[in-house]
Amino acid sequence: MFTPSQFESLYSLLSVDIVTEDCGIKCEQYCCKTPNTMKYLLPGEEEYFTLNPLPNFKIKEYYLFTGYEAKDQTNCLCTRQLRPFCCRIFPFRPAVSLNSFKVVDLKKATSPEFDQYCWIINPLPEWHQAAIKAWQQVLNDRDNLRFYARYALFLKIAKPAHGRSTTSLLYEVVEELDNMTLDQEWQMAISFFDLIGQKEPLVGL
Repeated sequence: MFTPSQFESLYSLLSVDIVTEDCGIKCEQYCCKTPNTMKYLLPGEEEYFTLNPLPNFKIKEYYLFTGYEAKDQTNCLCTRQLRPFCCRIFPFRPAVSLNSFKVVDLKKATSPEFDQYCWIINPLPEWHQAAIKAWQQVLNDRDNLRFYARYALFLKIAKPAHGRSTTSLLYEVVEELDNMTLDQEWQMAISFFDLIGQKEPLVGL
């Protein structure tokens, strides 16, 4: 799990501009508006924002993860200087080599709505390289890796399991995840990123 200083280092890495203009002006802050995108906190990130509070920032608990939303949903919940990782990296997910488990590139999450509002296709080269390094740092942490693997595993198990209780599904997820090797955790985490931006929305329960 990242310490506060590690989060600050991660945020600093992503402090360079993604494009040459304020991306939120063109899209009317599409990703900032709570219902449009899944907003999650990495393990330990809730504690960081408890120490560094934002006035419009509200923690929201789900079964699978801790998320956040705006208290006043007509305004942005973050500032450019103080934003969680998932906000800073959006809408780009990692492209990971299955042979080396190294982040080798970025892929933009796509869906009809993303394609309509999220207009950035090619980020600036400096941000692109910084984002690759940031994703590698995040996934090299075992707690973060298991965070994404757990979500992917839940979606895999839940899809064909109609009628089962959430508690039963989560128990199976924990049990199966605990029996995974590190390589299997990587493979499961990587599969999560293939799901981002698909037509069927991801759920936090």
